[in-house]
Amino acid sequence: MEAEAPAVESPNEVEVKSKPPLNDFTVIKILGKGAFASVYKVHQNSTEDVYAMKVMAIKELKNKGALGRVLEREKPVLEQVTHPFIVGLVGGYISKNRVYLVMEYCPGGDLKKLLTIHAKNGRFPEPQARFYTAELILALECLHSRGVIYRDLKPENVLLDLDGHIRLADFGLVKQNVANSTEGGTSFLGTPLYLSPEMVAKVGHGQATDWWGLGIMLFEMLTGDAPFQGADGSIEGLFTEIKEGAVPTMAGVSAEAVAVVRGLLNKNAASRFAAPNLKEHAWFSANNPSLHTKDEWDALYNKELRPPFIPEDPDAVPEPVAEGAPVATKGDKKDGMNCAMM
Repeated sequence: MEAEAPAVESPNEVEVKSKPPLNDFTVIKILGKGAFASVYKVHQNSTEDVYAMKVMAIKELKNKGALGRVLEREKPVLEQVTHPFIVGLVGGYISKNRVYLVMEYCPGGDLKKLLTIHAKNGRFPEPQARFYTAELILALECLHSRGVIYRDLKPENVLLDLDGHIRLADFGLVKQNVANSTEGGTSFLGTPLYLSPEMVAKVGHGQATDWWGLGIMLFEMLTGDAPFQGADGSIEGLFTEIKEGAVPTMAGVSAEAVAVVRGLLNKNAASRFAAPNLKEHAWFSANNPSLHTKDEWDALYNKELRPPFIPEDPDAVPEPVAEGAPVATKGDKKDGMNCAMM
């Protein structure tokens, strides 16, 4: 696909926010377009590194009521949190007309694509689902330790790096200053299939809503389907199932894995599984490699365990590179705060 470069803006339109300067990046190609943003594969001229650049028009963000979501949630959280399983932010930039986020480039695609294209019968073997779940546990544990809830966990938002490790991405729905498992958030937002019962009931939500999302994702990774879909095809039917429906039977799945799913999909947010329950659960401790002791979880955090799937390198075979277009503007990068193992 031919690159569609963002228009160059004059330096006097730009606030100094981050470094390296934005004009140090050259567009290689467009990676995709969403409701609020276009994402480009870019090359940093001074280092020859490759990144992903998310470009959002401020006018469009304002029209859709999403500007605050980017400037007050996504950008600040990515600037503050550094973690091996959370997409890294190289620099955030704001001009008169656009917001730019330059992030790690994850060429392995997302877990939804992996489930669709590579997984047998649209599901992962248990060891593969277990590995991604474990890395997501550490990512969510880090966010929660900083009072951040994610609120949009789904396979499309979990990317793979070239080594096969996950990166949690797309932080547009996060909320900060939430230290409680059941309180702190009041908004109704997210993707319907992955909403927690407390979110659907609009009774307030906290960190436990992320663990529900992980439960939906794990069910999907193990079975190929979401557990609650609305038998009558209506959104009302879906929400009724989320609030009242039992977790469906999981054929061909171990009892330990089923127990993890049911613990995560507990309707009672206060009793729902969270990181401490999960990190001590038999599904993780009784498998090879074992994840039970702090040293074993540290090894996962340090990427010392081999991922179950290694993506093909999309750059291994030379691809036609569209004529590069330097991106204007510059700024100063802020230091991120490392999130060590808990």
